[in-house]
Amino acid sequence: MLGPSAIPYVTDEEEAKRAPELAVLSVLAHGREPDPMRLAVPALAAVATLASDSGVLYSDVIYEVLGRAAKAALEEQMDIRKYEFQSDFAKKHRAKGREEGREEGRAEGRVASLLAILDARGLAVSAAEQETIAGCTDDALLTRWIRKAVTAATVAEVFAEG
Repeated sequence: MLGPSAIPYVTDEEEAKRAPELAVLSVLAHGREPDPMRLAVPALAAVATLASDSGVLYSDVIYEVLGRAAKAALEEQMDIRKYEFQSDFAKKHRAKGREEGREEGRAEGRVASLLAILDARGLAVSAAEQETIAGCTDDALLTRWIRKAVTAATVAEVFAEG
């Protein structure tokens, strides 16, 4: 039976880079012991060199096995908020997230513009109408409403079909 005593402590970064999977196993087996950072840091450096999605997966596994204090120390040491993952998987999902954020930002901007136009024109917007406007994420529909708001006599005209 394989237990923690059969798995070596991989604390050297070069050794970890030669055998990244062993470094991950080392963290899994010994990561709850005092000073897990001596295992986690070399293991993370090793898995960062992997050219596949397994590096991202291994990083997540290492992070999850650590206790709260070790996670906090690791975050402080690496400032992972600024780290840009290099795997194709991470790049694809980061790009997708950015595009979704841009779309949300455009919709929020159009919502704000529409409400500002209605307010500037002195058209009172009911709570229900405001909810309808704020809940809309359809870029084309918001653009149509903005165009109509410029000349509409009432808010109801803005929402009218045609």
